[in-house]
Amino acid sequence: GAVLHMLRTYLGDELWWKALNHYLTQNRHRNVETAQLKVAIEEATGQSLGWFFDQWVMKMGHPELEVSYTYDDAAKALKLKVRQTQTPPEKTIFPVADVFRLPVDIGITTAKGERVERVIIDQKEQEFSFAVDGKPSIVNFDRGNMLIKQLKFEKPKEELIYQAKNDADVMGRIWAVNELKKTKDDDVAKAL
Repeated sequence: GAVLHMLRTYLGDELWWKALNHYLTQNRHRNVETAQLKVAIEEATGQSLGWFFDQWVMKMGHPELEVSYTYDDAAKALKLKVRQTQTPPEKTIFPVADVFRLPVDIGITTAKGERVERVIIDQKEQEFSFAVDGKPSIVNFDRGNMLIKQLKFEKPKEELIYQAKNDADVMGRIWAVNELKKTKDDDVAKAL
């Protein structure tokens, strides 16, 4: 279910429902396998999705991500660094995705409000730069928590408290609260 939800998020609701309708119509009263789902979605959307089914259905594992960011006030730029750190098990007979291709939404909140940027992560290490109108108060990696992943995104306590109280994305608030729970601090207890 989570893999299908990722696919729906990637395609968007309009294409998702068009593809699902096509799949159900084409395969009415028939036994099917995953391959028929992939073909039907590709026919309905015009997109090649072999990469998606390959990494999420045919191979094992999930991405392990280390994320960090810096803000350059002079350039009014946010630089986001993402590293995929997953390693395949030493002894496995099953295929494993070495590097995942990840469409991910980044929520960036400044004094003027939130905007969401979609990026494609498809390398072990990547940097993204975003023009911003001021210092970000919230940088929400994977807005909506759509990806199956392990995430390490260290932030100062004050930033986590602000995100837990103010993020427009409820999943971003939940993530911040869970990160705060790892600390033993009176300020954190008050914020929670």
